[in-house]
Amino acid sequence: MPNVRFEVDDLELEWTYRPNHFDFIHSRDIAQSVKDWPRYLGQMYKYVSLLSILPTIDSSSFPPPLANPGSHTKPGGYIELAEATMELNCDDGTYTGSALETYGNEFQRSMKIAGFVLPTGDMLKAFVKDAGFVDVEVHYNKLPWGSWPKDPNMKKIGQILEMVIATGFEVYPHRSRHPHLPTATDTVIETSIAKHC
Repeated sequence: MPNVRFEVDDLELEWTYRPNHFDFIHSRDIAQSVKDWPRYLGQMYKYVSLLSILPTIDSSSFPPPLANPGSHTKPGGYIELAEATMELNCDDGTYTGSALETYGNEFQRSMKIAGFVLPTGDMLKAFVKDAGFVDVEVHYNKLPWGSWPKDPNMKKIGQILEMVIATGFEVYPHRSRHPHLPTATDTVIETSIAKHC
């Protein structure tokens, strides 16, 4: 019997699951789809049992969960959020003043105009805690764009991300850009792709 079922739904609408339905919720790369993070995480809290957001840690190392009267949760469940920051960085300073920086700035501006919150790790941590979760941790990881790293693991990550960017880089800003930034031109996107993909 299969233990997974896929459903297409709008995660920002009211969830129709019974309380305590999930033992684990994994949420990944949805920052461009969520306008109300506190509400989204509040619904997770209502429908998942409660302990921590890190499923990879042995839960026996945590103290017993606190009682939470009035919540729709029970002890023992997890959520995990995996989001990439929208603010790009570069170790060698070549990002500053580049076409890629222009692309990133225009993309962030269009997302904000469209009403999306582009969360940082600290912002997500605060939202998760405000929703009622405990033992919240944030882990930051570098994601190289390309196969330049010498470390084999980072090189593999960079190769995968390079493929993702090459196949979607041109499309990412279009959802939020029109009609929110009608003056933005395709030149920025084309220049960024030519120089960085």
